Amino acid sequence: MKGKNQRDLKEENTSTVLKLVKDNPGISRISVVRKTDLTPPTVSRIISFLLNQGVVSETPGESNKVGRKPYYLKFNGDKFKVFAVEMSYTQVKFAMIDLDGKIYHVETVDTSTDISNKELFDLILQYFKEFEDKLSKIFAIGISAPGRVDPEGGKIIRIPNLKNLSNFSVGEIARVIDRPVFVMNDANAEALAEMFFGYGRNVNDFLLVHIGFGIGGGIVLNRKLYNGNFGVSGEIGHISVDMDFGIECDCGNKGCIELYASVNAILKAVQKQIRVENLTLDKLYELLKKKDKLVLNIIQERSRMLGNVLVSVADILAPQRIIIAGPVVKISDYIIPQIKDTLKKRSFYGFGENIEVVSSALKENTGLIGAMSVVLNEFLEHPYEFIAQK
Repeated sequence: MKGKNQRDLKEENTSTVLKLVKDNPGISRISVVRKTDLTPPTVSRIISFLLNQGVVSETPGESNKVGRKPYYLKFNGDKFKVFAVEMSYTQVKFAMIDLDGKIYHVETVDTSTDISNKELFDLILQYFKEFEDKLSKIFAIGISAPGRVDPEGGKIIRIPNLKNLSNFSVGEIARVIDRPVFVMNDANAEALAEMFFGYGRNVNDFLLVHIGFGIGGGIVLNRKLYNGNFGVSGEIGHISVDMDFGIECDCGNKGCIELYASVNAILKAVQKQIRVENLTLDKLYELLKKKDKLVLNIIQERSRMLGNVLVSVADILAPQRIIIAGPVVKISDYIIPQIKDTLKKRSFYGFGENIEVVSSALKENTGLIGAMSVVLNEFLEHPYEFIAQK
């Protein structure tokens, strides 16, 4: 096996220190040494480098009159602004967000399902220039998109129902703006957002389930996002619940769970049952608050279907926590109890009773913070790639 060269080891050690400082604001140098097993001179060199680059800052604490005055470290995420792009099926959201997760400005643009590669490219460039001209210097771009995405190759390979958009390369954007650009599947990006800023912060293993127009999953194992292979991972929405007679899916399968338990599918089912037109998620929420029996029955039925799929996923992964994210958060109080009950009754010897099921802590901002978190994750893993360009 090929060993690590000096540069790789140097970056790995820098990444270790940087992650520790980010996750533990106010940590001291001696605590960094104790928690990393790195030598004091190595830690000192790394921190001096990060201080010189403005990535971290160090402030003196109160002296206890014994020994040296303590100094405390802080990650300067607020100094690095990211242009976050959150794609969905009918709109694109743009935001300026710093690496501490603070949102400065958001713009939403309605788009057509006929959007092409060139139209998306032009739209991103247009708003990037507007944001940088009006707000602040942009450090990098993070993009989240539904469907099949290749983060390593920097491509949106395919988005269901967007027929004119395929093999969209973010490298073309990077070449024009001369800034790093990263892309990731929306559920995976949201999993990173929860790991850094939400209910994934204090657990090692969790599953994020994005429920919107479709259903996707983001898997975090031992504090690392599982990316899978071939630009595919966590595609929970395409687990079939009726492979013989189910509804045909755009992915080529039949009976995919997202055709029954996504927000879109639930709205259609309720709309058909109560015979109303143009039902929205807000209107559905009002019906649920009024305890409309027909509506409640549909929600319970579709939630149990999703719960049955999550039992299979849980039997394989056994996550500590399942986080529900996406537009469905609006009605998640009516969905989560059914999922919990199904996990308890149908998981392997009932172990699913121990899995926490919660609604996203980031609410409607999960997607945008997720797009920014794609950049943050790269920055923490490969700091030299960014600092060299700084």
